[in-house]
Amino acid sequence: MSGSRSYQRGAFDPHHEKQLPLRIEDFVDQDNPVRAIAAYVESCDLAGLD
Repeated sequence: MSGSRSYQRGAFDPHHEKQLPLRIEDFVDQDNPVRAIAAYVESCDLAGLD
């Protein structure tokens, strides 16, 4: 990449709380159709496929 970027002091705080939820469930509404897909996949015996 051409060009240079300068480091901005104070732009990053490693102790700052995360901006995103810790769990994907916090992002997906209870009535979202993807929850039905997740429930189906969790019900499958994937360990038995070995």
